Amino acid sequence: MSINALVMGTLLTQPTQRTSQRGANFVTCRIRVAAAGTGDNDSVVANAICFDDDVQRELLSLGTGEQVAASGTIKVGVWQPQDGPARPSVDLVVGKLLTPYSVSKRRRAAQPDQEGQRDQRPSDAAWRAAAPADRGQRPQRAAPADDLDDGAPLEF
Repeated sequence: MSINALVMGTLLTQPTQRTSQRGANFVTCRIRVAAAGTGDNDSVVANAICFDDDVQRELLSLGTGEQVAASGTIKVGVWQPQDGPARPSVDLVVGKLLTPYSVSKRRRAAQPDQEGQRDQRPSDAAWRAAAPADRGQRPQRAAPADDLDDGAPLEF
């Protein structure tokens, strides 16, 4: 059974690129994920594999210990070592990847160029020239006519 999931953690191993027997490139790594509700020291290791070229490049640019959030299809199982208790086994096929670097890159792309913005903004003199002459005075407004207002004060 496979489940779509978002896995967040730190890279436990350096991502490495390999080539399949058919000549397709893929990247593998291990991600340490904190196990929810089991204490601060407990964690689960997810074995990750990636086939997408863009995600492979991003994974290969990262190093051991860096934070990642990977989404994709996971397969959960049980691993029984010869000398110890059974442990969960998580295999992740990464479809999308989010890192602190990609977040800052997307923010920079979404914001306009700061240097270009300074050149496009009007100068202070232009703002003053465009402002109304009576800028410091409040305009006098007539009270709106209301059919329900008879002018008598309200009693409280």
